[in-house]
Amino acid sequence: MDSVMSTLFATIAAIMFGTYSIMIADIIKNILKLQESDGRISQEITAGFFQFMVFVGAVSTTLIVFASSIIMCSLHQVGSIISLLEIDWVSMGFLILVHFVVNYIVILAIFREAVSRIFALVAYSPIFAAIMAYIILGETITVFQAAIIVFCLVGLTLVMDPQHYIKESSIKNLFMMLLIPIIFGLQNTLFKIVLIKAMNSIASLSTETGHLLFVISVINIIIFASTALLALLLFIFLRLKQQQKHMYSTSTRSNLIVLMGGLLFAVGSIASFLALNVQKVALVVTIITMQSIIPILYGKIRLRETLSKKMMLGFIIAIAGVLILTYSA
Repeated sequence: MDSVMSTLFATIAAIMFGTYSIMIADIIKNILKLQESDGRISQEITAGFFQFMVFVGAVSTTLIVFASSIIMCSLHQVGSIISLLEIDWVSMGFLILVHFVVNYIVILAIFREAVSRIFALVAYSPIFAAIMAYIILGETITVFQAAIIVFCLVGLTLVMDPQHYIKESSIKNLFMMLLIPIIFGLQNTLFKIVLIKAMNSIASLSTETGHLLFVISVINIIIFASTALLALLLFIFLRLKQQQKHMYSTSTRSNLIVLMGGLLFAVGSIASFLALNVQKVALVVTIITMQSIIPILYGKIRLRETLSKKMMLGFIIAIAGVLILTYSA
């Protein structure tokens, strides 16, 4: 039963994250279509503003879940959780920074690159999560798994297609795109560290749904609120530094959609934590990685983006490699 529930929660997370991605992508691509390019600085400023709006929406949604968890628990139980709950603040600090950076990079990348290319790279994040877990947590990797990882990294070059950046984009964008799967992998590892520490600290309590939602909500509120604050500071810094430049003009409707995207992001995050609590990280991350399919299809169907044979082959290698790593663990 736990396996079924974990798969359900991970699938919900994948759908929520994938839908969030196409909502943000649709807003950004429409802005670029309707407004003349105002330079890279304008993209950076607008990306900072959108990230702030997303995580304001995410915090608001998580606060509702937090309030619901308190209602599900008695005041005595809430007091017990608070007194026992321990958070690895060092890991949390790194996680907040990584969370901020990777979400900002993804939003900024949507301004500059094809959506299908971006999310084909996201599919490689479990590969880097396995590498990070080996380096940081000391998790073992067999010779066979190491060979699969190397095979997947070779496939990564097919999705990256360095010639595209040399001929049509820039080397700076190449490095920005390469950071996406690497930092996502690091983020997944840090999520695992923080969650294990928090859940172990309240292990003496019964594992009721209210207790679990309380802990997950606290962790997410800290992460989301901190990410929103960092995004706001970045936005203010860029506006002050480049006063002659302006962010792209956004309508109230667009801003509300971005805010709603934060709601989906929060639901996806909570669902992924619930899945992680009852199932192996590798399996959960593999299912969530399937979120890439939604924006890739969006890029192909709605934006008419070209999916080269090399990119499709690289994406298939990523999915196959992740599945093999999951079931060989």
